[in-house]
Amino acid sequence: MINKFYHFMFEVNLLTWVLLYKLTLDLLYIILQVTSFAYVGYTLNIDYFKIVFGWLIYISIFRVIKTNVDNVITLFAYTFFALSIAPSVTLYQFYDKCQLWMLMIQVFALLLIYLFSRIRFFKNTSIKQVSSYSFSVSIFVMLYLLIFFIYSLCKHGLPSFELLSLYSIYQVRAIAKISLLESCIMNITCKIIIPIVIVFSCKEHKYLKMLIGIFIQLYIYSVTGFKTFLFIPFVLLGAFGLRGQEIKKVIFMGLSVSLCFASLFTFITGDYMLYALIGNRAVFLPAIIKCAYFDYFSKNEFVYFTQNTIAKILGIQSNYSVSVPNLIGEKYFGDFNMWTNTGFIADAYSNMGIIGVLVISILMALILRMAYISMDKAEGDAKSILLSIYLLYFVVLNDGALISTFISGGLIVWVAISVFINFNKPSFRKNS
Repeated sequence: MINKFYHFMFEVNLLTWVLLYKLTLDLLYIILQVTSFAYVGYTLNIDYFKIVFGWLIYISIFRVIKTNVDNVITLFAYTFFALSIAPSVTLYQFYDKCQLWMLMIQVFALLLIYLFSRIRFFKNTSIKQVSSYSFSVSIFVMLYLLIFFIYSLCKHGLPSFELLSLYSIYQVRAIAKISLLESCIMNITCKIIIPIVIVFSCKEHKYLKMLIGIFIQLYIYSVTGFKTFLFIPFVLLGAFGLRGQEIKKVIFMGLSVSLCFASLFTFITGDYMLYALIGNRAVFLPAIIKCAYFDYFSKNEFVYFTQNTIAKILGIQSNYSVSVPNLIGEKYFGDFNMWTNTGFIADAYSNMGIIGVLVISILMALILRMAYISMDKAEGDAKSILLSIYLLYFVVLNDGALISTFISGGLIVWVAISVFINFNKPSFRKNS
């Protein structure tokens, strides 16, 4: 009886956060997006049928993906639902250029990935793993970080204190010259290696090593202007600190609290930077860019995967004379220099329409299945560490193409690391 009551209260608490998150999105769109960020193109069109229908879609999809199992597949589903589906539902309700089919393509992709990732494409095989606690691994990681930092310092020099503000990131990006190879190395280092060092050091109470990792991470942000690198330590430590909690509750509670705090900070101080980063840049802007991609490529020629990382490496000529992100920036937002990266499903649609969505969805399902198998033996804190890194990549996919994230973004490296490295703490037995 007590267990049933506890389960009932948890379900009520979870549903409260899920509904609160959607209500927060709707209110912030009406109060802030269409006023303070109207220059982006947000408009307000009140249609009571679409409002009610949107809520029904939102609740129905959550009910379909809801499960009591916490693993990498459910983590992806909840992250995609919260960052991609939910904001798109809000746009469908209030933004007249967001049509129902644009939303349903994303819903279809989520359900397809969710279904296919549960199919056993690969057998669980026993692979000899190297312990992450081994002395050789520790030495290799620290030497790698030292060489990486020295190289970065020699190339970029010390950051200008005048350009450390979030308001100056575009100036920093204009100064930084980063090649494709350097971008790959930087992504692997700042999205995998350093995050592992930060979380492991926090777990083992080695705070000096943790601070060194955070310092290198902040230095890379200061000389490149990539905001993702700045927020990774905070997201990681927050996610790791909430280990043991239900994934779905943490996601919806965390997003709701973050959006409310950022909006209250804006109302109190009049400074929009924090909300612009969390509310606009991380939630609503990716959603409106997806609408732009769906609209443009429903009327124009597809890209046929000629502008991704593999195409660049192979020297494949694109059928478009300009980069698609710049093209969409000019056509829909009036700024050719606006680099409008989009989520992996909208990117898939831009490449081959619904066939592209099918192909990329199945590829994503395969990646999730490999990730699931690689975490089969992870336990306790080790599982939390693995999920924390995967969470970073799932967030990146909200405005990043899958192929680029997999290759140049370092996701392929992280999957390999999670397969061949054992993050469980070794147990030592005394001889009796």
